[in-house]
Amino acid sequence: MSATTENKSFIQRAEDKKNKAITQSAKAEKKAQAPVVASKPEKKSSGKVGKVVDGVEYTAKSESTPLEKFQSISDATSTTVTGRRPGFRAWGQLGIKIGQEIFYKHHPEIKAIVESEVTNQIKVMIPDKDDFVTFGVIPAENHVREHLGVSKKGAEGFDMWGFHLQEDDKTKWRSVYDLYCAVFRK
Repeated sequence: MSATTENKSFIQRAEDKKNKAITQSAKAEKKAQAPVVASKPEKKSSGKVGKVVDGVEYTAKSESTPLEKFQSISDATSTTVTGRRPGFRAWGQLGIKIGQEIFYKHHPEIKAIVESEVTNQIKVMIPDKDDFVTFGVIPAENHVREHLGVSKKGAEGFDMWGFHLQEDDKTKWRSVYDLYCAVFRK
């Protein structure tokens, strides 16, 4: 017990608790009687377009992108999962075929080509640099970040690599994570 608690008798501590409870209930009553303030209206889309680079519109990472948006590149079927989604081990999990191009976010000149459906091996191509092969989007992201001079602890890979898809006569970038969530939906 603290020094102040030791010095107070049991009765004094009980009275302090009672007074605190009375004060809190008085505050709650006052709050209930206060005039109702109109809540903020729901945020509506401002029509603001994501960042556009070389004619490609970049979207934010989303867990609600429908699988139908990926039909041109993926033959995966959607699966409902409970608990955690399975680990990303192979491009085949997402219905991606060998030769599919993926692009680094905001840098359409930096791309990778899927080299295996049974692993997550990709060949990364950076202009004016030698191509390199890596297993997974995380080591690829780390390498590209090093090239760009941007560092980040705990790279995810999923949110920085994506696909260029035609939607509404526009080219939109959708992340690998979007496809992953569309295939393994909760």
